Amino acid sequence: MKPDRAFWLITLSLFGLIFLPALVQEGMFLDGVTYSAISKNLAQGIGSVWSPHYTQTLYPEFHEHPPLVFILQAGLFKLCGSSFYTERLFTLLSALMTMLGIVKCWGLICSQKPRELSWLPILLWLLVPIVWWSYRNNMLENVLSVCCLFASYFIIKALQSGSVRHLIYGSFLIVLAFLSKGF
Repeated sequence: MKPDRAFWLITLSLFGLIFLPALVQEGMFLDGVTYSAISKNLAQGIGSVWSPHYTQTLYPEFHEHPPLVFILQAGLFKLCGSSFYTERLFTLLSALMTMLGIVKCWGLICSQKPRELSWLPILLWLLVPIVWWSYRNNMLENVLSVCCLFASYFIIKALQSGSVRHLIYGSFLIVLAFLSKGF
């Protein structure tokens, strides 16, 4: 086995140890529960994209955050049903997309053997406790991270190649990042 494959296996095993137990347990931080409830309401036609609904008494019109995360999670609720496993799938997908974004950015900025060392930034990312806490608790920053990473990827690519098209993609992803969390 090549050394990079062994390190990838170790890194992915750590990912599994950190994320998989949380994916089968109910319960989250209050903010994550709130975001899931708003997304479920949106999936069921309660509230609207620009005026999401939390409860009848608390935030009947929820304008505390921009709507992109709610729209994405509501789409997954429509597709997969209203189970807490859907919330966990959303979290897992955002974590996997974040990993992909890290690897893609690493490939652009690491000039020597980027594939052989691509496990390293993932491992460093996994070792930060706030990262896995955020993903376990369905925080808005999860989607924000995906948008920011891919915006960085396309902007770096634009700077390296001079491509206006990549700059437009990066700019669009910055707008999506803003629609995920706000300023």
